[in-house]
Amino acid sequence: MTLPNRLTLVRIALAPLFVVAVALGHFYAYLAALVLLALAALTDLADGRIARKTGTRSAFGEFADPLADKLFVVTALVAFAAVDAVPWWLALIVVWRELTVTTLRAYAAHRGVDIPPSRLGKAKTLLQMIAVLAVLAYLTARAGFPVLGWEWNESLDRVCRIIYLVILGLSVAQTLLSGAHYLWNARKLLRSGTRGEEG
Repeated sequence: MTLPNRLTLVRIALAPLFVVAVALGHFYAYLAALVLLALAALTDLADGRIARKTGTRSAFGEFADPLADKLFVVTALVAFAAVDAVPWWLALIVVWRELTVTTLRAYAAHRGVDIPPSRLGKAKTLLQMIAVLAVLAYLTARAGFPVLGWEWNESLDRVCRIIYLVILGLSVAQTLLSGAHYLWNARKLLRSGTRGEEG
């Protein structure tokens, strides 16, 4: 197995560890979650660059790399929803979109159709990771202020929640936009089984 594919598998393995850290719900667990998020981001950057530089791109990597991103984001949002940091309906919208697109990509692969990631999809992934970071930063600060002897009051909490919810809302909007773009470009494939690709 190539190094880029191993890095992709590492990112997949980080997702359940991230969920456990968020579920523990204390300051040091959130710090650990921040480290896991940083590792996930680094592996995401590294696997693609290494694959292009060494010429070791593979069909498995082309499919598994975006799948690893989706898995990490989906599990993170579900974990946040479970601790009441994110509305369930927002998390479920992302889950629904990612499941739909992943299913369609699998169907396309079965039909022998190559669907490379689009710019909208890459922007979606970046915004989702920023949103995950924003929510996690809020949880870490809220848990960490008392530990550090600082005051965390309702006004500060409200402002921080508004900030990360706006970022999350933008990421969800981009998620839906990229999903709609994917479906539009895959319409011929879905209707007649002809070859198509994501723009």
